[in-house]
Amino acid sequence: MSASLLEQAQSLVERLASQCSDANDFGSMSSSIYDTAWLAMVQKMNSEEVEWRFPECFEYIMKHQLPSGGWESYATPVDGVLNTAAALLALRKHMRTCPENIDWLERSIKAENALGKMIDSLDVETADQVGFEILIVQHIELLQAEGVSLETRNLEKLRKIRQEKLARLSPKSVHNALSTLYHSLEALIGHIDFDQVSRWREPNGSMMGSPSSTASYLMYATSWDETAETYLKNVLEHGYGKGNGSVPSAWPSSLFETSWIVSTLLEANIPVADESARTIRTYLQQALEKGDGRIGFAKAIIALCDLGYTPAVDGLLGAFETKNHFITYPNERNPSFTTNCHVLISLLKINKSTLYISQIRKAALHLTSVAFAGDWSDKWNLSEYYPMMLLMKAYELLYRQPELAIELFKSSPHLEYQIPIITLDCLRRLLLQQEISGAWGGDACEVTSYAILTLASLLRLPWVHQVEVTSIVAAVTRGKAFLVLQRDQWTCGRHIWIEKVSYAYDMLSEAYCLAAALISVDPAFSNIIPTTDDLFLLPKEIHDQIQRAGHLIFRTSLMTNVPKAVQSVAEVQAGYYLCLLQRNPVSIFPQAADRKASYQVIIPLAFTACMVVEKHQSLNLNLNLLQEMMNLSDLNFLVDEYMEGAMDKDFDYKAARSLIENLFVKNSSSRQAEDISGNLSRIAAKEIPEPVPSRAASAQQASLSDIRTTLTRFVSYVLNHAAVQASPECYQDRLAFELRACLLAHVTQSEDNYNYMRQCDPTANEHTTHGATDHDIYACVKSRNELAKPKEHTRLSRTFYNWVRSTSADHTSCPFSFVFFNSLLYSATIHHKLDLFGKSRTAYVAEDLCRHLSSLCRMYNDYGSLQRDVKEKNLNSINFPEFVPHFSDGTGHDNLSYAKSELLWVAEYERRGVETSLNILANELADGNQRHIVDELRFFINITDLFGQVYVLKDVGLRNE
Repeated sequence: MSASLLEQAQSLVERLASQCSDANDFGSMSSSIYDTAWLAMVQKMNSEEVEWRFPECFEYIMKHQLPSGGWESYATPVDGVLNTAAALLALRKHMRTCPENIDWLERSIKAENALGKMIDSLDVETADQVGFEILIVQHIELLQAEGVSLETRNLEKLRKIRQEKLARLSPKSVHNALSTLYHSLEALIGHIDFDQVSRWREPNGSMMGSPSSTASYLMYATSWDETAETYLKNVLEHGYGKGNGSVPSAWPSSLFETSWIVSTLLEANIPVADESARTIRTYLQQALEKGDGRIGFAKAIIALCDLGYTPAVDGLLGAFETKNHFITYPNERNPSFTTNCHVLISLLKINKSTLYISQIRKAALHLTSVAFAGDWSDKWNLSEYYPMMLLMKAYELLYRQPELAIELFKSSPHLEYQIPIITLDCLRRLLLQQEISGAWGGDACEVTSYAILTLASLLRLPWVHQVEVTSIVAAVTRGKAFLVLQRDQWTCGRHIWIEKVSYAYDMLSEAYCLAAALISVDPAFSNIIPTTDDLFLLPKEIHDQIQRAGHLIFRTSLMTNVPKAVQSVAEVQAGYYLCLLQRNPVSIFPQAADRKASYQVIIPLAFTACMVVEKHQSLNLNLNLLQEMMNLSDLNFLVDEYMEGAMDKDFDYKAARSLIENLFVKNSSSRQAEDISGNLSRIAAKEIPEPVPSRAASAQQASLSDIRTTLTRFVSYVLNHAAVQASPECYQDRLAFELRACLLAHVTQSEDNYNYMRQCDPTANEHTTHGATDHDIYACVKSRNELAKPKEHTRLSRTFYNWVRSTSADHTSCPFSFVFFNSLLYSATIHHKLDLFGKSRTAYVAEDLCRHLSSLCRMYNDYGSLQRDVKEKNLNSINFPEFVPHFSDGTGHDNLSYAKSELLWVAEYERRGVETSLNILANELADGNQRHIVDELRFFINITDLFGQVYVLKDVGLRNE
């Protein structure tokens, strides 16, 4: 360890220990305009004169008004709204005493305009700061009482979520019991009797450590509370401002500061002097015994464990355990991700963790489920790397107790695969998102520290050593180099912590930077998690299969610039997905035991490989969505095989079409999706008679019965999928339309193949070798050209364009898969739900994009499967008359190559169509809240394109040989 860095760490701990030994409260949370404004409103009647108790606070907010008229938005739009609303309210109250002040009037007008614009542009659905849902509306109403009228388009939304919040937390309930509402009493002005809440005031004079809440209590209680005023004076003097007229959003933050700093340093194996350790341990023990652990209870337990003392956790479990997860405080609207991380870490650190296996399972299931769903947001920190860092630490600790992990997996076997998938996705993002400077998240040292500490935990997980570890270590080294160069910025925290408004923490920033700079990441270190017989590693057989598939996939042009390190991440992650898919298969189609299907390995790797394409470095797709799309891709291969095998040779194609049409009967009096669902049930119950084939033998009747049963299951799986049912009606209608077209295209393709086979030269039908020569191909093409002239009136007389844009495109499954993918996106997106198919422009362009993509996919597929199609007498793109002139003599290899190159030229034409459509969609979705959909559509395009490029290199279709 660097001596100077170690000395800095020890100095930080000594300062903390000194504060802990002092009888006074402490805290270094940054100042808040919002809370300062509330102190600026406090008045006291002295004799017959009203006195402003904290005039320095009013001076502070006036000094910090921006030229726009508003006040600073530290890190979020809510910050700006609350800071501006509270400061404007303070200004209007002061204007009562001095109405002739023109400067104040001008400031007020500018502030009103600025606030209106801020509220109008606020994304209400994504905001999740402490109490914002009741605070904003309250300030609007208080401003109306001061003569400020704010009518904004978001007002009704805000009022609705405020009512939902108050429905769970009745304002008058605060009269009878301590409630989290005491932290935001200013939101209850006009709804409660402030005289009845004085008994719940903290011994230090505060209302749950909130300066703004305490100030409102002083203002609206009929009796003046000297202790509360003393608290506010102490905040002004000892808080972050140190007498400059400002106060933080919460004070004191002694327990928070102590437990976070100490645990952060100790988890990085930074030694703490014995005397300082004893002082801090005593302070934490006393705080927990006094019940001061409402905020940071679990983190205090973690710190004590790291200091060598295990406290009782029954109080933690009794206060914060619910049915499915752990809470931060009663009646919270959304569970905190990081709170559950802290609980899980604390339970894994205490002695005899196995006694709490039930609670460990609960926290692990909740966290893994949320992370697998792609929701990394947290209500206490803005950086996605912060919850990531905590979850990776929790997983590291879990695998350090193999017996406990095995016990956990017995009851929840999916965790055995989902946890590695999540950790590898975190690794992918960290490797791709690191900037040239070595930093993550811009130039914020604290955020970079989160990333480094996350990588340090990842390096201790067994399966991570199946990827290229040297690149991980190199990323950490670059990150540490950035920190060293920016060392003077370690004590300058950023506003990434969340309260009523966001705040910075200088001491905590320094602690994280020290921990990241000093933590060891030597891949040869001894604290890699021990395993028994490679218990938690990806099985070698699967790893080998995936790597062989990787040699193919990473040769494609799409993967040209993918670094080796993230290639290996994609491969191992795909292996765990393969295990998960094999453990929970979707059983719809009959599968032969001897099937040789390389696609089964290709599918998961294609998805994970596309996630490491450089353009997707910031893509945070729902991991469960990827699994669902892998299942669908598998089914698409199987339905293709099934339909080919079920409708062999002289089949009654008319009966098959009638059967499929019956699956999608639409009753105009109700929704199509509901009709289809009901119809599927009736078909399964045989209430709808099976179509009678006009020329069916008994064997073919049996075949139609099998087809009906199998396709009923398939259609039901797709249309009754939970994500589909949760999507808009237009998605469900469009999906049913495209799925019907796909299945009908399979029938048409089979009939085309049959007709084409009859038209081929008889000698070509006799080939039984595994490969097909140029002569074989030429013979079939020539025969096809002669027999498919218009006079024949066969279905094959269509032009290539007509075929590739209709039957061929539908047959690829791309169109209905595209709608299914967007249904998954819609249901998985918590915020910014975009109805892509609900508007004329986006719906039309999206469908056009999909048609170009489907045609592109089919041409690449046909290019790669040409020899197999010749052998099996299947119609191929290159068999159409447009390509026949390129086979001038039927003997030269160059002629075949030229025809194939023509097919690729047309395919690239379709690629340009895809790009044009996507660019137009990007313009239509230029709003910042909808840009993510373009990245997600690009991902789908890449997946489809990749399968085509793989076909060019090797035919990976199903073969029964």
